[in-house]
Amino acid sequence: MAQLPRGEVADPTGKIPIGFDASDKSFHAYVHVPYCLTRCGYCDFNTYTASELSGNKREDYFELVIREIDFSLRSMAISGFRPKPLSTVFFGGGTPTLLESKDLVAILEKLRSSFGFVEEVEITTEANPDSVDEKYLAALKEAGFTRISFGMQSQVDHVLKVLERTHNPENVAKNVSIARQLGFQVSVDLIYGAPGESLSDWQVTLDSAVDLDTDHISAYSLIVEPGTKLHRQIASGELAKPDEDLHALMYEAAEQTLVAAGFHNYEVSNWAKSVESRSKHNISYWQSKNWWGYGPGAHSYISGTRFWNVKHPAAYAERLSGGVSPALELEQVSEQDRNVERVMLELRLIEGMKLSELKDLGFASKEAVAELIIDELVVPELVFKTCFNLPLRAGFWPIWWFVRCLAFRLVAERKQMGYCISCQENFTEGKFCPNCGKQTVDVVMETETPAAEVPSSTGQLAMWSHLIPIIAGFLSLLTFITIFLLWVPGLVIRGLTNVTEFDRRHATESMNFQLTMLIVTVTTGVLGVLTLFIGFIVLLPLWAIIQLVALIFTIQATMAASKLKEYRYPIAIRFVK
Repeated sequence: MAQLPRGEVADPTGKIPIGFDASDKSFHAYVHVPYCLTRCGYCDFNTYTASELSGNKREDYFELVIREIDFSLRSMAISGFRPKPLSTVFFGGGTPTLLESKDLVAILEKLRSSFGFVEEVEITTEANPDSVDEKYLAALKEAGFTRISFGMQSQVDHVLKVLERTHNPENVAKNVSIARQLGFQVSVDLIYGAPGESLSDWQVTLDSAVDLDTDHISAYSLIVEPGTKLHRQIASGELAKPDEDLHALMYEAAEQTLVAAGFHNYEVSNWAKSVESRSKHNISYWQSKNWWGYGPGAHSYISGTRFWNVKHPAAYAERLSGGVSPALELEQVSEQDRNVERVMLELRLIEGMKLSELKDLGFASKEAVAELIIDELVVPELVFKTCFNLPLRAGFWPIWWFVRCLAFRLVAERKQMGYCISCQENFTEGKFCPNCGKQTVDVVMETETPAAEVPSSTGQLAMWSHLIPIIAGFLSLLTFITIFLLWVPGLVIRGLTNVTEFDRRHATESMNFQLTMLIVTVTTGVLGVLTLFIGFIVLLPLWAIIQLVALIFTIQATMAASKLKEYRYPIAIRFVK
């Protein structure tokens, strides 16, 4: 089970240090229900089975949460925080639907009477497919719940067995259908990369999820957390260690399959069929809104202060019964850390972040962005929209990307291939597998150095669109420097002596070099025009200005070259005559 972070001891009265005025931010509630019938081998969430409750009864839990809601009202009042009406409510766990429907409804009604709801409030509960039926779902719908998220995880029996998921896969389709008929927005959660799961297994799960005709699908890569049963099984060699390269192929398969089915990837691990069916509650986390977490181990974030409750339900109940805040510790997030967190979180979303919003966030945030670009998690697009209204996800500080891509091209060669998920073989031509006829997944494969990372196809196009003007710019600068070094001696000679005729023998010997220089000059003049044109569109203004200066000198050199026949001397000679 995951350990809580360490911070300052929380005030037992519930008073929260307010870091900054966040009255303009929306307000959200998370309700943690920490009960499960069995513990899944991969799970490190704060959950408990019946034997681990130390006499704490599941049937009494809703009363404890209601008591904490009352306590939170007092806590906000003495802290000077005025919450807005709730925009979203999310019941997570654990398995919230192990509580009776009337218990979930009672908690929801307490939140409604305490804070009020916005007009288009989103109210979600997670659900185990085996723990609900039509009567249960109908009761939630009548009470105002708008969204159900079913834990599907996989449609393949041996994968569910490794994950120690006990639900009946047939109940997923059955209860999704019921929920849709009742008018819920429906989402399913999937997990990929379990030991022994193949690409074809994962494709079966993806196809099954698409066939459910849900509004939303979440797909999470399996993380083997220390302290879990799965971690011990892998460490002992009982199960194979997950393959990260296979995880990457599974993610690409998810993207292609879900996009083809009408979903869009609005967040790293989430796909929705429309903007309206996105998870507004999860987005509130990525956008650092205000939220209060109720229940054992629940985390909250209010006006720049993060705090978390004691973990065990028995300790949680004891504190509330004694009139003491269930919050164990807190962390006041500094402005610098808030800025870094904002960059890291908002980059998870498809909208990304505008450069104009980054300007005042401080150096630490810029460092975070640079690291993302170096790690190829932020990919420049082919054309920047503007230099000061630029979605950060489309690229920022391209010089990091140039350096990265140039190094990449020097150490490895890549080629795009089609990968057949069913046959699990690579093909260099065609979009369909010659063996089974199914459409292949586009992947970029290594042919030499495995240490180099693989950029996306968009990234490769972006790389070359940037490297062409960069190379042209450097040639222009080199031309300028060379010509400048040729001009200066002539100017110095003219200033120090009355020489009107340079040593013709020396000039003749250097003529071949000078003619070569003139060819380079003319060539870079053409490249300079290309550089200037592309530079203003693709690159930052400062870089374009540098290229413009180089181009001016290149044009001057070219004009000098046009008079070569008249003077029959190199450029340096011309300037002393």
